Amino acid sequence: MKSRIPIYIGALVVIFVVILSQCIYIVDVKECAVVTFFGKPVRTYLDDPGLKFKWPFPFERITKFDQRLQILEIPPQECHTLEKKNIMTQAFLVWRISDPQIFLQTMNTQEGLETRLSFAMVSELAAELGKTPFASLISDATEVKLSQLTEKVMKNVQTLAQAEYGVEIVNLQVSRINYHEQNRPSVFDRMREERRQIATRHRSEGESEAMKIRAGTDRERANILAEAESTAARIRGEGEAEAARIYAEAITNNPEFYRFYRSLQMYETILTSEDSAVIPGDSDLMRFLWEGSDE
Repeated sequence: MKSRIPIYIGALVVIFVVILSQCIYIVDVKECAVVTFFGKPVRTYLDDPGLKFKWPFPFERITKFDQRLQILEIPPQECHTLEKKNIMTQAFLVWRISDPQIFLQTMNTQEGLETRLSFAMVSELAAELGKTPFASLISDATEVKLSQLTEKVMKNVQTLAQAEYGVEIVNLQVSRINYHEQNRPSVFDRMREERRQIATRHRSEGESEAMKIRAGTDRERANILAEAESTAARIRGEGEAEAARIYAEAITNNPEFYRFYRSLQMYETILTSEDSAVIPGDSDLMRFLWEGSDE
């Protein structure tokens, strides 16, 4: 009997280790988990990694899911615009599990979820494009229009995915829009017409701006010239006043010299002119010449 005691102890240790391994588990930082008790969810671990405990199998089971962001690309799909024109669209969305319990009860697999999400996104995108005029998809406002369109599609898909599958749609974008051969001529014509209108608008704005600049330059030139003429007139007036003062002072100090100087100026004017002049010999103008000849 004593020889069997170590065997019993070893068996108990093995059973304890097995049971303990069934009770302890680790939730990785990139995972979320759901604990079920006979198939009924009792605990959920979301953004709560670490060492966890549960009742051993078959009482409780642990189901883990990848909680990282997942990218789902939709292959090119043919859609119709408001005018029933065919276009090819390609889109993608980014999703992750936000409610592991709902995801476990409804989907349980990533493949099944992505099939549902693909169908939902294609349906919503086709519905929104069916309300969109073809011209708005080839105009300069295409980026704004697509942004508004994808916001609506993302909102609708997010509502469905959150409520039905426990999934959060982080982002949704239309990555490409292509046009069928029969629609491309009208697309190119529309683009050329828009570019022509843009060029005309830019030229008109440029001419208007040039006129403003020229008008401003002309006003500035007129102001500068008026200020310069005013300054020149003031300087000339001050110079003439100073000259008159000097003349008056010179006349006062030596009136005889001043008369002599003025006579020389008159001689210069008369003698250098080609016209003939008759000057009486007894005039004051000839007095300095006669006096000089007597000497």
